Amino acid sequence: MRLRFVPGFVLALLACGPAAAHPHVFVDSKSEFVVDKNDNLTAIKHHWRFDPAFSAYALQGLDTNGDGNYSREELHPLAQENVESLSEFDYFTFTDTGDEPIQFEDPVDYWLDFDGTQLVLNFTLPLTKKLPLKGKTEAFQIYDPTIFVAFFLDEKQPATVSDASCHIKHIK
Repeated sequence: MRLRFVPGFVLALLACGPAAAHPHVFVDSKSEFVVDKNDNLTAIKHHWRFDPAFSAYALQGLDTNGDGNYSREELHPLAQENVESLSEFDYFTFTDTGDEPIQFEDPVDYWLDFDGTQLVLNFTLPLTKKLPLKGKTEAFQIYDPTIFVAFFLDEKQPATVSDASCHIKHIK
């Protein structure tokens, strides 16, 4: 009697398609490239706006004083956990300078804000070694190779540069 169900079960398994990776978190990204007076890139400041669903999930239990608002102090432990865990993913920030990928120090000046519907993670990534930009073109990418997080560049101004002698070209 049990054997009668086996062919149907096998057919059902064959009808299933392969599993595909898909994002669980959606981020709108803005970046500022910090350039010194000698045209060296010294840091990248990121501003990542998380989707409302992830934001609601991440905020659970963080309103420690019960006032219905989320202060920077209440959000600090989550901000710290976020930036510390990003190191194993290279901060989702990539470039190839031709010789070797750039390396970052631990994030500094990090905090989370909540605008009523979405969390925004702000942090600065100092480079371990200044990257000379004078007369060069560098390409930077912000993405998650595992596709767990989907990054979208801000529509109006995806990136800025702190030095007027450098400029940014956004390529989709």
